[in-house]
Amino acid sequence: MDIFARLDKLEDFIANSKRVPLSSSVMVNEAEFYDLLDDIRATLPNELKQSRHVAKERDRIMAEAQRKEEELLARRRSAPTTWSSRPRSSNRPSSSATT
Repeated sequence: MDIFARLDKLEDFIANSKRVPLSSSVMVNEAEFYDLLDDIRATLPNELKQSRHVAKERDRIMAEAQRKEEELLARRRSAPTTWSSRPRSSNRPSSSATT
């Protein structure tokens, strides 16, 4: 069960607890509440490790993509141009012209 499911369970526990008359308070079973809280605390370290790993992997992928982009741009800048600098003749016969 992930952290959000555990938090939902805690929220349901509070929502379904007995209300104190004439107040907005509820009465909860202390032992059950602390069991739920301990369960959440036990889950957090694993969830945090996973989120740190995802963030590191995202940063690695972004750095790699940026490195490749810079490499491609540098290669493009240093490559000789392949087009001719000679102007095109407008007197060329078209390929569909008949003789």
